[in-house]
Amino acid sequence: MKKFIIYRHGEYDDRQELTAQSAQEIFARTLLIKQHIGCAGTVFTSPVCRAEQTARVISLAMDNARIETEALLAEHMSDYPHEGRDRLIKLAGGQKCDIIAVVSHRPNISRMFMVGLNPGMEIIFEAESWGEIFENLGGNLIARSQTAPDASLLQRYFNPVCSEEELQQLRRLDFLAPQL
Repeated sequence: MKKFIIYRHGEYDDRQELTAQSAQEIFARTLLIKQHIGCAGTVFTSPVCRAEQTARVISLAMDNARIETEALLAEHMSDYPHEGRDRLIKLAGGQKCDIIAVVSHRPNISRMFMVGLNPGMEIIFEAESWGEIFENLGGNLIARSQTAPDASLLQRYFNPVCSEEELQQLRRLDFLAPQL
């Protein structure tokens, strides 16, 4: 099965940079997702700073998945949802992996995937092929309870906390090191 993990960029500060708290939460949840559905091979991201920084956190949690910037994921591109979907299908089809992460903004995610996400949250879709994901978005949505099947994992998912070892990993990211 092919899987898209769709992330909305994390919370950001007045400089438009990802906050340390949001980075920790995204990292902790991404580790849980990786544990239950596998590791994304590529993270496609909007070129906006807060999205690129979110992608770097996700990549780190996904064993240094490759990051590719895609202009059609930028927040001002939300008027082109069909072009964005077509581009994602094409980009995903060129990958060797079956799990792709995507980092974008509210208008794009809402228009391409028909869902609303709070900052730093994600949603997962799966289907037999990349194109099929968009043919039946509601039917191809993986519920969060499927990615974290027991109560303790759901608790960790909704109250994500990084261990000291995980914080050490995050400190390797230059934009987070001064904040952690």
